[in-house]
Amino acid sequence: MVATQVAEQSFDVDVDLLVTDLAPIDLLLQRVGRLHRHDRPATQRPPGLRRPKVIVGGLLLRADAAPGWPGGSRAVYGDHLLLRSAALVADAATGTGWSVPVDVPGLVATGYGEEPLGPPEWADSAARARQVWAEREQRRETNAAGFLLSGEDDLGKNTLDGLHERSTAPLDDEEKAAAVVRDGEESAEVVLVRRGPAGYLTLGGRTLGPNGDAAVSDDSVLEEVVGATIRLPAIKEITAAARAELAPLPGWRHKGHDPWLRRARALVLDDELSVVLGTYRLTYNDEVGLRHNREGT
Repeated sequence: MVATQVAEQSFDVDVDLLVTDLAPIDLLLQRVGRLHRHDRPATQRPPGLRRPKVIVGGLLLRADAAPGWPGGSRAVYGDHLLLRSAALVADAATGTGWSVPVDVPGLVATGYGEEPLGPPEWADSAARARQVWAEREQRRETNAAGFLLSGEDDLGKNTLDGLHERSTAPLDDEEKAAAVVRDGEESAEVVLVRRGPAGYLTLGGRTLGPNGDAAVSDDSVLEEVVGATIRLPAIKEITAAARAELAPLPGWRHKGHDPWLRRARALVLDDELSVVLGTYRLTYNDEVGLRHNREGT
């Protein structure tokens, strides 16, 4: 089977071999928890996989420098926690491995601790990564302070008295609310549709008509339209352009029609499943999803 990070969330599946990209140690151990999860007779497992085995990819170990990983891993987890996890993985690979769940508390404490990990060649990179991580954590703490229900002065009170006396500024659209909940940059949600010879098409090629009305009159078409909803990359220029340039298709706006469609932003793709939004060209592919590049690069 192939899974995303959903496999970290108490996913009840029992695998014989785990192949995973590097992740912070606690998340990596959650994935390891799917390995030999159930107590089964050894004869029910392949002969070469009767002992639990983990292959950690997405990691380039180098003799004279800190390891490297794909930009996607850096964007999601940051270098600091990945470096510390890489050090623990390297130790396990050259030592006796891990005993799960016995070693889990110690590994997590070490992975999020302050003592240096890894060989001396990693030290400079590790120090820079930790500084970036510490600054980001400080920004997150500062940003979160405004959303404490009781305010910082009343933290630790023994009762709930006054808990809801503090309020936040109004969040006037869904993107701002999502950014608060996800602790990240604002992004816009759009519905992918295609431009056809006689109007609009669903992403799969079904006719929507000259104004998109078929999404309103046919439930099966509406289901396909809703299924083509994606969130754009959390880049300020893209989000601003989506808010300024995108709107529901004309046939979605009438009162009495589906309330979700009346607010949905349609991103209309050309025959190449591509479109320019602001200064970016967005291109959709069934295998890799939506890709973005600055126009002209």
